[in-house]
Amino acid sequence: MNLLNYFTELLDYTSRTPEANITATLRSLLMEINSDVNWSLEESIGKDRLDLVSPELNVIIECKKRSLVVPESQGRRETQKEQVGRYLKNLSRPLVDEQPWRGFLTDGVTWFGWEWDCVRQTMTPLHRKKVFSIQREFDSLIAYLNNFVFDRFSPNNLKEPKSGEFLLQVSFRSIFEECRTLMGKIEFEPYFKTKIGIWHMQLEGSGITPPQEHSIKYTEVFCRHSFIVIIAKLLISYLTAPNTTGKQLLDSVSDGFHSWIVESKKGEEIVYRMIQEIRKYHWRSAAKDILKDFYEALIDKEDRKEFGEYYTPDYLAQDVVEQVLDDEWCDAAIKRASNLLDGKNDDQNHLGVLDPSCGSGTFLFHSAKRLLSRINTNFRELKEKSAYIVSRLVHGIDVHPVAVEMSRATLLMALPPPPIMYK
Repeated sequence: MNLLNYFTELLDYTSRTPEANITATLRSLLMEINSDVNWSLEESIGKDRLDLVSPELNVIIECKKRSLVVPESQGRRETQKEQVGRYLKNLSRPLVDEQPWRGFLTDGVTWFGWEWDCVRQTMTPLHRKKVFSIQREFDSLIAYLNNFVFDRFSPNNLKEPKSGEFLLQVSFRSIFEECRTLMGKIEFEPYFKTKIGIWHMQLEGSGITPPQEHSIKYTEVFCRHSFIVIIAKLLISYLTAPNTTGKQLLDSVSDGFHSWIVESKKGEEIVYRMIQEIRKYHWRSAAKDILKDFYEALIDKEDRKEFGEYYTPDYLAQDVVEQVLDDEWCDAAIKRASNLLDGKNDDQNHLGVLDPSCGSGTFLFHSAKRLLSRINTNFRELKEKSAYIVSRLVHGIDVHPVAVEMSRATLLMALPPPPIMYK
């Protein structure tokens, strides 16, 4: 269906049409207008259940049945306008949000819009006329949505993550220092001792000798490892589901040795600041293994040597990949993986490429880029499922608990945005 079809469908709905139908059609229309923006449907935020949410735009949309949109209409405990205000208040984070949240109340035809004022704790109308009705004018609705819903979206504003050292100095250095300060305040807490013990056991279990216990370096390296893992896990969640809310991203780092950071309100604020910085970058524009650079900028050379960490330069990894994954190999592997996805072949023996000591994922990154390039030039009909094809072909193994998370994030940076699930 195209935009006009969705628009017509919205107009044809009556007061008997279930609210869920209006919500679903509106979501389809919004994603048709801008496919780069994702909308969560029936998102649970605490005890609330929001009809439509876009964390990228900081926008919520509350849908009602046709002709039942009346902001001052009193429900069981509040008016419709108060309901939207409550959602905006609960979602708003004054120290974290780059732009204030906006809330809309609509039946698909009639629209009310407000912006949340964190200082006054009130809603400000978005347009002079308190109510806007599309009145069967297709262009009128599109203009309204572009002017008030999508006006703050601009992928051109996203920064390019040029290098890990750049990222650390520009975006994450001050946040890391806050982590160190927090660690100094809680390092004698039982939960912190438990987490650092888990980290110690994971390194030892992987054959890696941790720094000497009770030394300054012991807690310092632990803090740095925790910080890197949280960055990697946040990236994994964000790149896997771009419409993930801040709360969901926070939940993604709530388990593991690194989770000591989110055991306090201050720690949660630190992670929300990390999320804010992550959303400023176009990670899939990276031309190399960014997290390797980030790791090397944060972990001292002597410590890396002690852990047996020697990372391959990107130019060398790219050269090796181009020689090993030649055109003939790529074409045969792409065809086999595609057939496997379509159920035409179940033979997975000797399928794909494996890096048995993948580290931060440098070889995985360039292998994925090589295969995607081949798909784009020789198999354009397979482009829709290219991410799934590459995922079947590129594999990595590592014993280092930090490297595993880094490599997962690095591989995701090489893949295209998640398409509709392939069946």
